[in-house]
Amino acid sequence: MLPHVEDVIAHTDKYENLWRQQWRRIETALDSFAKGASRVEEFTDVDLSLVTLAREIFGPNGFDPTRDAAPFTPISHHAKGKLFLIATPLNGGWAYRIDYPYYSWAETVVRPPVPRRDLTLLLERLNELETGTAGKWQADSSELASAAKFQGGGRLQSAELPPDEVVSQIRQIFSESPATAGF
Repeated sequence: MLPHVEDVIAHTDKYENLWRQQWRRIETALDSFAKGASRVEEFTDVDLSLVTLAREIFGPNGFDPTRDAAPFTPISHHAKGKLFLIATPLNGGWAYRIDYPYYSWAETVVRPPVPRRDLTLLLERLNELETGTAGKWQADSSELASAAKFQGGGRLQSAELPPDEVVSQIRQIFSESPATAGF
């Protein structure tokens, strides 16, 4: 593969079929943030970024929260916390993932250490409060920055808890017990 890298870099358009669809998804998500449809709210008391992704970034050329990874590039551009709560409308409820910050070699020469938090109490509390039956809050390390997700059958599912309630629980748990914050 290595001998072909120069050709790929020198003739990017020749390989457009390999990157165009994913780039369109990134453009759609970036545009959604620029228009204010997708947004980030920072909770500096617990270093949390609530990322609410707009419905408009999903569809034929967009992301599917049950199938695709989160739009990491736009999120990392906008979110500044040390923990991300990503909420996406799904089937009348919310698809959730809790992630640690994303870093790209193009943005960061040396990735700062990202302390991991003990999410055990948080996940227990969210599962107690959740009234939906499609899934449950679970720790998840299947991806580099992944911490937890609301999932069932290995896929994101629709949760009934609204984002403000999930944020409230995160803030309450991590402000009650600084030792669990990991900082």
